Amino acid sequence: MNLARALAADRIPVLRPAAYAAGAPQSLDTLFQDGIAYLADYPPARFHFVRFPDDTLAIRTPRGEARCFGKYGYGGSYFVQLADGSVWLYSPQAENTWERQWVLANSSLALFVQSYCRLMAAVFQLKADFAHRGAQGAALAAPLQSWLTQADPAAAAAAFWPTPLYEIEEGFFPLAHNPVPRQIGIPEHRYQENQAT
Repeated sequence: MNLARALAADRIPVLRPAAYAAGAPQSLDTLFQDGIAYLADYPPARFHFVRFPDDTLAIRTPRGEARCFGKYGYGGSYFVQLADGSVWLYSPQAENTWERQWVLANSSLALFVQSYCRLMAAVFQLKADFAHRGAQGAALAAPLQSWLTQADPAAAAAAFWPTPLYEIEEGFFPLAHNPVPRQIGIPEHRYQENQAT
């Protein structure tokens, strides 16, 4: 994913590379310190992230400057970290399941990384048992919900994570790529719409 092109296609003003990225090259320790490098894309559910913290971009939002580090869904929904450290799904046109411009993900970036990695661990357990799809979804979602309630109570209640946890529990979280968009020519990202195929 090209984050700058995605933001431009959604008319979200990029101010500059995030302050974290300015200055001298980062050491290896620094590159792994905030956890962004641990966020791996998961295209079947349309999770896309920058590879390293110095790839993040500072954007202008109604809540002030934010550090953008990822994208969710097809439309203009982006994971951003605000000045207070909290992580939100920001969608200027409310193009998301919640139909809201701001959806809380976690109270900190560290908790976001932990939540996402735990979600992906459950997803890959489901994928490993694809023949019995959905049979263990509830058993995998319950400990995730319990952990989230303990680790980040605000994120466990009416925020981002309850939706993918519900999808896992009910057996309709995407475990494989959907062939329909490919067959009818829908691009993975909005900024790819007008490119020649």
